[in-house]
Amino acid sequence: MPVPDNPLAWAAAVCGSLTTGYLEESYFRVYLPRRLLSAARGPVTAFAVPALIFGLCHAYEGPWGFANALLAGAFLSLIYIKTASFHGVALSHGLYNILVYLYTAASNQRQFF
Repeated sequence: MPVPDNPLAWAAAVCGSLTTGYLEESYFRVYLPRRLLSAARGPVTAFAVPALIFGLCHAYEGPWGFANALLAGAFLSLIYIKTASFHGVALSHGLYNILVYLYTAASNQRQFF
């Protein structure tokens, strides 16, 4: 993952991270589970299938990326079920993405700006 190396790149990374959080959560935590429930697939399927597909969508990151996304997907699903807060899980996802950029920048020992 390329690390942003100037303020404009960091702004783009933050905006991209937040919009990705909203886009992915709207599909994997809201739309897909509702469609599965309306197709009479049951709550377990409505919980497990989106988490599995979310993990598979991140399989390009390797086995650890798949496992991380699978667990994160299950965790975000649980949070959404308990709180019914779409914005909460979307912002959490976006914040996680931003933290990955920060961690990568710090581990590369680069300055942030």
